[in-house]
Order: sequence, then C-alpha cells, then structure tokens
Amino acid sequence: MFNKSTKTIAIFLLIFFIGDRILSHAAIFVSKFSTLPYAKLYNRKLESNILILGNSRAYRHYYENDWSSILNLNASNLSLPGAPLIHLEAILDDYVNIYGEPKYIFLELDSLTTNLEIIPSFKFLMFFSKNYSELLKKHYRKVYFISNLLNLYKLNSNEYLNIIHKIFKNYEQPKLYNKISFNQLEDFRKSSRIKRFISKDYNLQSLERIIKKYSEKSDIVFLISPFHPEVIKKYEKEINNWKMKIEKKNNYQIRIFDFSNSIKDDKFFNDPYHLNNMGVKKLKKILLSERFFEKIL
Repeated sequence: MFNKSTKTIAIFLLIFFIGDRILSHAAIFVSKFSTLPYAKLYNRKLESNILILGNSRAYRHYYENDWSSILNLNASNLSLPGAPLIHLEAILDDYVNIYGEPKYIFLELDSLTTNLEIIPSFKFLMFFSKNYSELLKKHYRKVYFISNLLNLYKLNSNEYLNIIHKIFKNYEQPKLYNKISFNQLEDFRKSSRIKRFISKDYNLQSLERIIKKYSEKSDIVFLISPFHPEVIKKYEKEINNWKMKIEKKNNYQIRIFDFSNSIKDDKFFNDPYHLNNMGVKKLKKILLSERFFEKIL
C-alpha cells in the first residue's frame, strides 16, 4: 500500500505532466498565428521560389521584399544572426519536406565560420522537426533528453518568445541605421587578431550535403557579403585562404558572387561586418549595375 505522502507525490507528478502537455500544445497551437518566418514555415505559409540562407550577414544584407520585387518571385530570407550552416541545412531540409525544392537557394558563406551556440535556443523546433531533433541529439544531448521529458522546457527560449511577439506585431526584416564611428574603427584596428575566417568542419560537411541533395533541382548560388575595408586590411591573407578552401570544396562548380570588397565608404557600415540600411541600398545598386539578378535567372 502507498502511504499518503507517496500518493501526494504521484498525484502532483501526474498533474504536472498533464499540465506540461496541455500547456505546451496550446502554446504551439497559437504559434500558427505568428508572422515570424520560422513559424510560417512550419505552418505551411511560406512557400517561396527563392530561399536566402546565412547568418547575420545574410539576415542584415538581403531584404526579401526587395528581391521579391526585383525578380518578380517570392523570396524568403530564413537567415539568422549566429546561424551555422548545419542549422540552416536542417531548416532547408524541413522546407523541402513541406513544400518541395525551391527554384533558387542562396547561401551566404560566412555561415561556414559560425559555431553551434544558437542551436539550443531552437529546441522548440523539436515539436515540428525530426531533423532538428537529430541535430540537438548529436550536438546537445542533455538539452535533447530534457526536452523529450518536459515539453515546456522546449519553449524556454527567446526565439520562441519572438514567435509569440510576432502574433501581435507583424514581422518586418530588421534594418540597421547606425553609422560606424571613428572609435569603433580604432577599437577594431587595435583589437587582437582572432581566428575569424575558419570554416568549421561540421559546416563544410553540411555544405557538401546541401549541394548533393539539392543542386539537381534547385539553382544554388554562393554569396559573400561586403566587409568594411579595415576587415579586408586586417585579415586579407586569412580571407583569401578561406575563399581558396571553399573553392576546393566546390566540386559542383556552384557560382560564387563575391562582394566582400565592393563597398569602401564608412557611411555605409553599421560595424566592421555589417552594412547599415544605407549600405544595403548601396549593395542593391551594385547588384543591379552588375546585372547580378539577370545572371542568376
């Protein structure tokens, strides 16, 4: 026979787990009303001809509305600050499972250098994605097993809260409006050199898989976004070596459009690695003047 305290604990745990399931399913249900791209993707509201994938250097530099207007095709930018390519591969695989292959896939190559830190923040994708569950299981086993035990734990992230926020406020691709300052540039010049331009092995493997899986049915294009001239000056050798290693991996001869050194003026930069809104407009003019959009069609 169970004593009173044992029964109390058992009832508490039962109520807790039932509540965990009910509340988590309610939370996922309301995500259907979010305008955030990832929510729309998994709720079958994001079918596109063009996918743009990368880290913050794609997220900040390629406005999906501009591309849609110029190309007269639906473009979706599924890039994220801090996103490694292996994260983007899982998202791309899910997109293809839901909608089929897009006509064009644009990969901004700086995501090859990004680490895995953001992956636990997207544990809520386990509700939608076997691919992401496997990614968590491989790289963050503790997070994976706790998430399988407690549904509400999956929702414990700012990324999920952003989905809820975009129920009440329509999503707009964020823009940067600051101009890089003299002090920022001085700090960058004086800062220690870091191993910034090294592609992670797991991202290179991801790149190879993406090419093998999708190059026959989708037109894949590689992009390198502008860096501030001080970045080029400080890391010129490393950047060139990084590009050379990518070229060696490019056995399928995927087209690479390199705009890394295309913008020189400080006024177009928010920081050494990102254009501001004025810089993005400048980049769009460069793309148009060099007939980039005509070349990819």
